[in-house]
Amino acid sequence: MLRVLSVGVVFILLGCQFFNKTTLHLKYKDYSKNSSLKTASTLTPPKIFFNAHFVPPFYQKEFKKALTQQIAYFLKDKSASTFNISGNVFFSFEESPKDLKAIKERLKKTIEPNTDPKAVMRFLNLQASLILECVPQTACPFDTLLIPTALSVPIDYANRLGDNPSLFPQEDKSYHNALIKALNKAYYSLMEGLEKRLNAIENAAWL
Repeated sequence: MLRVLSVGVVFILLGCQFFNKTTLHLKYKDYSKNSSLKTASTLTPPKIFFNAHFVPPFYQKEFKKALTQQIAYFLKDKSASTFNISGNVFFSFEESPKDLKAIKERLKKTIEPNTDPKAVMRFLNLQASLILECVPQTACPFDTLLIPTALSVPIDYANRLGDNPSLFPQEDKSYHNALIKALNKAYYSLMEGLEKRLNAIENAAWL
């Protein structure tokens, strides 16, 4: 009986850990997964630069892949052109203020304003930009679109950070979770900004 209870407790704990896990979810608008997203246009491989010691290579690859697929969807009905995708995703740390009132005010400028200020160790800041360039420039109603975004995510005291965040150990989930939340939000923000810019020129003449 005790053995059965022990096994049950283990499964419950594992289940809670699974459902509470923060995952990379780079999604903006749905498109058919069975579609090859063929377009008359050509998208060159994206040149997105990261400060690599903050972002593991796998996440960099997934971010670029998601950008390419979503932008291909945006441009699927546009005329034949070549589009160059470039940009950067830069992270930095910001130390937390010393008093709780200041931390609470700082949290209002993050994507998680309701975080307990007592739990905040520091902040992970992100600045990113996306550039979509049409070649030749005469083929589009725009030559270059620049989409910027910036955000901040609190990092709590759950675990100690190592010198190289991209090599975090399994137990170092605090930075890992903040990083994923920042990438998810940045991706959505960049795609939302790009779609708005493209829609704003939707009625312009595409050659």
